[in-house]
Amino acid sequence: MTAPFRLAGLLRLRRLNEDTAAARWGAAAAEHRAVRARRDGMYGHAAAGSAAPDSMVSLRAIAAARSSTIALLAELDAAVATAADEERALRDAWTAARIATAGLEKLEERHDARTVEQELAAEQAALDELAVTGHGRAEAP
Repeated sequence: MTAPFRLAGLLRLRRLNEDTAAARWGAAAAEHRAVRARRDGMYGHAAAGSAAPDSMVSLRAIAAARSSTIALLAELDAAVATAADEERALRDAWTAARIATAGLEKLEERHDARTVEQELAAEQAALDELAVTGHGRAEAP
């Protein structure tokens, strides 16, 4: 009978934590890409909108539109920066979870290797015992 890995429950918990951290990081990365695409689309829209004013009213309207576009672009830039910071923080959290899991996985691998060695040694001892007792019986008659 082999001894179970005593930290198996903790390893399962660490793997769950790692999976959760990876999922959160993935969601943050997707959000970052979406916000960045929204901002890039707005920059493209702002660059394409160059209307020539034909009156004072249209000039004021264009100025107001550009002013609001600049404010919106500033908000989108801030949203991109916030999303990037959140993604970075969640990536770091996943890295920490992965490091914690990797240490226990190495311990489990060593435990498994040691268990296999012990099983092979016990099997070899049993075979040696059979060979010695079988050899002794063959010479007795």
